[in-house]
Amino acid sequence: MTLVRHVVASILGVAAAAALFLSIRAAEWYILSLPLGLLLSSSVLIHRPSLGPQVLARAIWWANLALGAVLATAGSNRERMAGGLLALACGAALLVAGRRALGETNARGAAVPAALRSMLLLLMIFALADAQTFLLFGSVGLIEESAKLGVPAIMLAIGGAYVAGFVGLYRLELWGAIVNIVVSLAVLVMLLGTRIIHKSDLVTFLAILAVVHVLVALPVVLAAVRKVELPGLPPRVRATLTNVVVVLLMVFATVSWASR
Repeated sequence: MTLVRHVVASILGVAAAAALFLSIRAAEWYILSLPLGLLLSSSVLIHRPSLGPQVLARAIWWANLALGAVLATAGSNRERMAGGLLALACGAALLVAGRRALGETNARGAAVPAALRSMLLLLMIFALADAQTFLLFGSVGLIEESAKLGVPAIMLAIGGAYVAGFVGLYRLELWGAIVNIVVSLAVLVMLLGTRIIHKSDLVTFLAILAVVHVLVALPVVLAAVRKVELPGLPPRVRATLTNVVVVLLMVFATVSWASR
């Protein structure tokens, strides 16, 4: 049954990549090379039995579920359609894949406590979501505002910093979480103290994402420094809450796409 779920999820990963490709002209594919490459790789990673690939595949789908919600809310007509389809495909992949394989990989010997595993996945999701969002809008800015490279360059630098934090998290290094906290705080200062981004919907979304990112990463860093275990929810409650959030994001993206 797990194999069937993973096959279906991998097909949905490819469908998500196709949906994202619809948001741009074919000649500009390189703008989305990072999320497109990650989505296609998720279709392979989900079939790897070890913990790292399983966590990474789900982080990719979560991050692109968030990206789909952003595009469906703040994009052009074409981008809203692509964002809605992207969110639906990534959300469906998460629901189909489930969390059972994560538990199985841990049981086979990965010495990663369940609570830490969940927080690790959550931090990787935020790092990827932030990285993709800033890299995407920074790349678009470079093309559309070639005479004003300051803002796009800043956004690309922020996206690159989140990528560095993501690499640290994937390697189970504490500095990855610290990088995410520092960058998220800098993003908050930039969003609330300047007018670098003019779309109010996008500013609100990015500010909320940055705040939640800090709130999630801070307990991980403090627990690591104090050498204490993180408290965790019961597996069934955690799985139910995860599915509820996925469905809510899918509905939000669909409604945003259809209502404009």
